[in-house]
Amino acid sequence: MKLKTILSALLTFVVLSVLFVLLLDKVLMPRVVRKGDEVVVPSVIGLPKEEALSLIERNGLRAYFKGEKPSEFPQGAVAEQDPEPGMVVKRGFRIILILSSGPPEEDSSSQYFQP
Repeated sequence: MKLKTILSALLTFVVLSVLFVLLLDKVLMPRVVRKGDEVVVPSVIGLPKEEALSLIERNGLRAYFKGEKPSEFPQGAVAEQDPEPGMVVKRGFRIILILSSGPPEEDSSSQYFQP
């Protein structure tokens, strides 16, 4: 008799758990994720900081500037971005931008000296 009660309770728990997961998957999650709010990440590489920021915000995204690195672009232009251009992300996603500190300095120790 006690075993029947335990099995009945366990079966009820399993059925309710499956129904709860289905409810989350089919009803609640699509509303939270909002599938229609996706945007394509624009390319801002090579653009000046202000122009890149403006383009990112016009596309419903947020910019986060994370330091500088030497690159072929002028100082203050975007040298690198993450995620890469063309990726599909949710509106409001944060795009990480690394600015250029200008062209890399050549290492004079690697050059040969001629007498």
